Amino acid sequence: MTRYYLGVDGGGTNCRIRLADENLRTLGEGRGGPSNLQLQNADPAYESILEGSKQAFAAAGLWTHLAGTPAINATALCLSAAALWVLSVSVEA
Repeated sequence: MTRYYLGVDGGGTNCRIRLADENLRTLGEGRGGPSNLQLQNADPAYESILEGSKQAFAAAGLWTHLAGTPAINATALCLSAAALWVLSVSVEA
């Protein structure tokens, strides 16, 4: 099982997302729009983080592989109210 880490630096105007492998080597990056959880019941934040995450996985050449995979386990940890997120994703190949 491969483990990936997705870091999200979110803010009121945009978010930056970086995908790393289990050795913390950067594999891909993405960007999204506002990720402030206070806006519109957090819907824009969800969409922005999802879009940026897709970009990061696509940049790493992994999005097509993961898009149809039911065996994805994800654990999320929000470290700061200022919107620093870390997501650990395990994929069974």
